[in-house]
Amino acid sequence: MASKPDSNVEYASPGIRLGSYFLEAVLLICTLVIGWLLWALTTAGKGQTPAKKLLSLTVVDERTHKPLGTGRMFWMRGILAIIPIFAILLTLGILWFMPLWDSRNQNLVDKWSSAVVLKDATEAESPPAAREVEASPEPVSIEPTNPIQN
Repeated sequence: MASKPDSNVEYASPGIRLGSYFLEAVLLICTLVIGWLLWALTTAGKGQTPAKKLLSLTVVDERTHKPLGTGRMFWMRGILAIIPIFAILLTLGILWFMPLWDSRNQNLVDKWSSAVVLKDATEAESPPAAREVEASPEPVSIEPTNPIQN
């Protein structure tokens, strides 16, 4: 069942999703997989992988828009994702480009796990320009003194 995209959410673009795949690969290699796994354990409960965390992306349930928990990230998007990945291989990789024509930029694994990838709502709610920095008091000039005077 195809549902219409929500107008009040910002789905991650296919370009940023592609960038997150490459960043994920770089992070896996640079951290020798072990560091990535430890980092992923801390971010998975928030619907993120290490690359998605760095790019301010969040994997959320397509109906509730709440971040996926660790279990769903691990099972549906990790272990059981082998099923849609097999379908991608059967189509000679054509389905890997699915976010380019899908209205919510979902790939086959997203469809399989009933998830969408959104630009992080917490970043959108508080842009840097909205955060005011308190003005510091005027500087006080301090004249150097010489303790040894003739």
